[in-house]
Amino acid sequence: MIGSSFPKDDILEFIKKDSRVLLFENPKDFNKILAGSDIAVVAGGLTFFQSLSEGIPCIVICQYEHQKETAQAIGNSEMFKLLGVFDEIEDRDIQSSLEELIKDSRKREQYSLAGIRLVDGLGLNRVINIIESVVNK
Repeated sequence: MIGSSFPKDDILEFIKKDSRVLLFENPKDFNKILAGSDIAVVAGGLTFFQSLSEGIPCIVICQYEHQKETAQAIGNSEMFKLLGVFDEIEDRDIQSSLEELIKDSRKREQYSLAGIRLVDGLGLNRVINIIESVVNK
């Protein structure tokens, strides 16, 4: 899934070579598509955390240094594959990481279970409870 400002030319060439890869541009049913994904290549933002909470194995290519720092702070190589900031990595790093994860079902399962343990999806409830406790003092 990509946004409208994402440069598509390179992706389109890649997709033509592999019929197993699907491209969705600004899909209305984003959550449903993400939930049905086998692997997600994500930046270090909200989709990364959503993928973790849904147990989707992730390869992380950060857009900004702070995203890399956040990913390093919350997890390790047992939870997801962090490649780094986009301008620090080579195309072959992405390709080899994808190939490795596609071939290794145990690694995908490991990432999936670790993501679910790491991000339980209950953060909103915790924030609401904190706000209510402050307001009700």
